[in-house]
Amino acid sequence: MKKEVVFAIALGAIVGLVITFGIYTANKALQQRREETTTTQVQDTKGSSENEPSAMRIYAPEDGSLVDKDTLQISGVTFPNATLAIYVNDALYIATADAKGNFSAEVKLGAGSNVITSIATAPDGTQERDARLVVFSTANLDDGTTATNSAKPKASPTPKPGGTQ
Repeated sequence: MKKEVVFAIALGAIVGLVITFGIYTANKALQQRREETTTTQVQDTKGSSENEPSAMRIYAPEDGSLVDKDTLQISGVTFPNATLAIYVNDALYIATADAKGNFSAEVKLGAGSNVITSIATAPDGTQERDARLVVFSTANLDDGTTATNSAKPKASPTPKPGGTQ
């Protein structure tokens, strides 16, 4: 009997460590991908390559946002007078930056996860790209709040003796 218990504990520990390593590896890969979207390879006039910060900054929405409306305002700054192609899943939206590079566009979201990819093209042909994930949900949580106003978790009820609450 003791051998089986020791074996079960060891097997559980091994499975737990494998799952933890998988989650750690996935989070590390996602972090590297986020860093790659904010830094791009830029060729200078001599042909050498160096990392420079991206010329496009998306201020809203934040990556990983959870929203409860099916329309979303995307805003940011990029090259002056640039043309932006904004893809939300398979839908294409076109926007133009003003003389200072500011832009704003309203897009429609689908239910669930939405990948928003923005590509800015400057008048000289230079391009910058940004991608982020936004989740659209109107689901009500158990306490009657919606997904966007549920920052404070509600305490679980304490069970009463006899199995009733």
